[in-house]
Amino acid sequence: MEHTHASSEAPPEKAAIPPLPVRILQVFVSPAKLFDAIRERPAWLGAVVGLVVLGAAVQLLTPVVVPEDVRRAMFESQIGRFIPPGADPELLEQQVESAMSRGPAAGIATVVIATPIFLSLIAGLSSSRSTSSWGAKAGSGSCSAPPPMRATSPRRDRSSGSL
Repeated sequence: MEHTHASSEAPPEKAAIPPLPVRILQVFVSPAKLFDAIRERPAWLGAVVGLVVLGAAVQLLTPVVVPEDVRRAMFESQIGRFIPPGADPELLEQQVESAMSRGPAAGIATVVIATPIFLSLIAGLSSSRSTSSWGAKAGSGSCSAPPPMRATSPRRDRSSGSL
């Protein structure tokens, strides 16, 4: 009976993924080690849940931390950009009141629903870019440069002589 070393026959161990708080710290302390471990075993659920909880906390705390007159000025500024000049000033006031009257539940629902959707879209877009039209698959070690961009000049308006 021959004795063989188990390490020579066993497949290499996959890098263990540390808990989320440790991963957050590793981003700053040892990012290469963290990203190698995540490349081997993707771990995203904790990050998504953490992001949703953070977004919900912001929605809950904003009315408590930010004074009402500051929030009103912010809404007036944002909404006012979409109201055409010369429109009835009452329209802006109605829109601002509507925005101010919404409670944190609407914001929390938006965070809980929209965050996973947007992250899924981003993940889908990045995975569709992983195989580029320029050649090698992303992360394979070989990469060819993208085609050069052509410089374009702005068109001049012939009637007025301006750009």
